[in-house]
Amino acid sequence: MVWPTLGTVPPRLWLIDHGAALVFHHRWDGSDPAKRYDFRHHALGRYAPDVRAADAELAPRVTEELLRRIVAEVPDTWLLDEPAFATADEARAAYVDHLHARARASAAWLPTDFPTGDELAAEEARRAARTRQGRPDWLKRVPDLHGKPAAEQDWSVHLG
Repeated sequence: MVWPTLGTVPPRLWLIDHGAALVFHHRWDGSDPAKRYDFRHHALGRYAPDVRAADAELAPRVTEELLRRIVAEVPDTWLLDEPAFATADEARAAYVDHLHARARASAAWLPTDFPTGDELAAEEARRAARTRQGRPDWLKRVPDLHGKPAAEQDWSVHLG
């Protein structure tokens, strides 16, 4: 996430985690640790990170022992409501198994083909054009609230 600072200081890039980063824990029965996800719009993509170098340095550090120590810190109450497991320790073991397998399978899913800013903009323009194409003429100039209208757009045409 890039945190806006409204010009008071340079914007800062913050690495965050959220539920979408651990999608496997929503479907324990069908989650493949080697699954590739669509990283085209990832927050770091526009910075062209050297993910191969990061993976080479960091993946070997993700050991079963490290993961066990980490999940041991998770309170039981956070893990007991998971219907796939009878105990918190079973849930902890599942996290360790999945995350360790994911780290070992990084060659299968590592995102290395981030699009450029121009490619992302062109993709967004094509998506917006498809959306407008199906609209009647009187609705084609209404802003697409599912996308991000350009900041310089003249909104007065919508206000009369």
